[in-house]
Amino acid sequence: MPADHHVVVVGAGPAGSVAARDIARHGWRVLLLEEHTVVGDPVHCSGLVTPRTLKAADLNEDLVVHRITGAIVHSPLGRQVTIGGDRERAFVLDRQRFDQALAEQAQKAGASLSLSSRFIGLEVSDDIARVTYDRGGASHTVTADLVVGADGSLSAVSRPLGLAKPAEAIAAIGGEVTGHALRDDLVEVFVDPERIPG
Repeated sequence: MPADHHVVVVGAGPAGSVAARDIARHGWRVLLLEEHTVVGDPVHCSGLVTPRTLKAADLNEDLVVHRITGAIVHSPLGRQVTIGGDRERAFVLDRQRFDQALAEQAQKAGASLSLSSRFIGLEVSDDIARVTYDRGGASHTVTADLVVGADGSLSAVSRPLGLAKPAEAIAAIGGEVTGHALRDDLVEVFVDPERIPG
């Protein structure tokens, strides 16, 4: 009996949506699961990317909210060193819209997107994967020939397979603040070995 889908992709962030898009473009049946009600919300990353990212994603510059030419590095002693500043080196993207644009590409390629669909479990037998997910308080199980775990560094998909957790992890906190930049085209980097060792 054939599987419900050729591929189930768990996670509609950039990696999952691009995987779903590229697989679906080849005519495979793809189900893309996203645990949140809206793709890209909450935002999980800053959206600071190199210009080649948009080219690789097959997106135009409509998503660019700021252009970066370099950085001002602040030392613990209060000194500043400016790096670059001569050409565009990075873009700040509307990260939520970036994620949404990639998920839209996946759908246009033929992938089915299921929002509010939280991965619960995975069983593999007889070369078929059974993926269970919760949607609206109800449990659903689908079969697939292949499962792509694009659900982050602490992947829930990896657990039932017994895959090792990452050897290292870095905790980070993001936020948006209003302030005055020394230069609009430069990011500011603060180095403080006491507060942020390594």
